[in-house]
Amino acid sequence: MMKINTIVFDMGNVLIEWDSDKVVAFFESDFDRQAQL
Repeated sequence: MMKINTIVFDMGNVLIEWDSDKVVAFFESDFDRQAQL
């Protein structure tokens, strides 16, 4: 890991921590899709 980018998602009682820009971008696009549902 070159650098650590930690993002925490609070989904109910579930906390998920990631340290990858690509994973963050994946979740951002995933949230966009869920917002359209």
